[in-house]
Amino acid sequence: MEDYVKIADSLVEEEQIVLYILGTLNNQKIKSRLKLQKLLFLTSKVVGDRMIELFDIIPYNYGPFSCVLPEIIDNLISLNLIDMTNLNKKNELLSYKLSKKGHCIYNILSSKETLEDNLISNINSLKEFLNDLSDNEIMVYVYNKYPEYAEKSINYNELYNKRINYAIKLLKKEKINFETALSIANIENEEFTILLNEKKIKTK
Repeated sequence: MEDYVKIADSLVEEEQIVLYILGTLNNQKIKSRLKLQKLLFLTSKVVGDRMIELFDIIPYNYGPFSCVLPEIIDNLISLNLIDMTNLNKKNELLSYKLSKKGHCIYNILSSKETLEDNLISNINSLKEFLNDLSDNEIMVYVYNKYPEYAEKSINYNELYNKRINYAIKLLKKEKINFETALSIANIENEEFTILLNEKKIKTK
C-alpha cells in the first residue's frame, strides 16, 4: 500500500499549488488548458510576485502563460494524481481533475498548518468565478485587468473587436460590475447604458 503522506511530502511547492487548484470546489473539473493557465495566473496575482516567479509566468500568445506548468502537469500525471480520462484524438488532455489518489494527497496537503493563509479560499473563489466562463470571456477579462500581459497576444485585436458583446455577457452572468464592464466595452457611459437598457440588463 502506498504511503500517501510520504508522497505529499515529496511534492515540490509548485506541484502542491497545482493540486490545490485542481482539488478545490470538491475537485470540480477545469475544462481547458487555457482556463488552468489563467486560474494559476489569477491565483498568483492574489498571492504575490513570488508565485509569478515560481511559475515563470510571462506574456504569451494568449495572455499570461506559465512556462513550467505543462511539465508540472506531466509530473503529476506520471504520479497518477491527475485523471486522464478526457483526451482528444492527439492524446492531449482537454480537462483536468484529480484522480482518487490525487484527491487523497490534496486532502493531506490542505490540512497542513504550513498552508499559506487563505490560499485555498482564494483559489476556491477564483475557480468558481472562471469555471463557467468561455476561454474568450476569460481572456477578455484578463486582458482588461492586466493589459501588460496582452502585449504579445495573437488574438487581442479579434477579441477587442467583440469587446462590447463580451462586456455585456460578463455583466449578464454577474461576473463583473458596471464599471468593469464599461472599461471592457471602452465606450461612453451613456452609450453603454442605452445598450444595456435595450437588452433589459439590470446593473447593481
